[in-house]
Amino acid sequence: MAQTLLRTLVLVLLVFLPHAEATSVPPLGSRQQSVLFDCAAIGCGAVAGALLRFSASKSPLKQKISPTLFVNVLGSFILGFSTVASRFSPRFKLGLGVGFCGSLTTFSTYSVEVVNLVENDQIPKAFAHVLGNNALSCGAAFAGICAGRGRGPAPAAFARIKKTKGTNFLAGSNKAKNDL
Repeated sequence: MAQTLLRTLVLVLLVFLPHAEATSVPPLGSRQQSVLFDCAAIGCGAVAGALLRFSASKSPLKQKISPTLFVNVLGSFILGFSTVASRFSPRFKLGLGVGFCGSLTTFSTYSVEVVNLVENDQIPKAFAHVLGNNALSCGAAFAGICAGRGRGPAPAAFARIKKTKGTNFLAGSNKAKNDL
């Protein structure tokens, strides 16, 4: 199973990553060929994402961490990174975002797990599952976006904090930004 996943990931990287720069469209000759290659990128990414998701659900690590939480956080980071990383071609971003992350992450499984926990009177565990998935996935997407932009832990907008009378708040206006 792991070998199949690895081979699929290598295929996706070899076929779709080296294409044109992110700002240009590879010369394919016709719109039909372009759509066909876009579908192939999505399909290859989807196969790899589905295999990784299946592998995570069968992993012995599932005793320590929820496979759904793991794939949602991982997928959020990858999607956040790939949406802003300019070094990837548009087709590779399509395969990675729609294909790989689309089949890797799962809102439906997450929802069913929460409902099952509530039905089994495990309310604190259900609450922790909701909080963990939402907070960690959003945090991972934020970290991926920052990493994709090549920035540190926070974008400049969050780093501009103005102190007024002992209270911190995010500076929103140009005047407040210039006062820093």
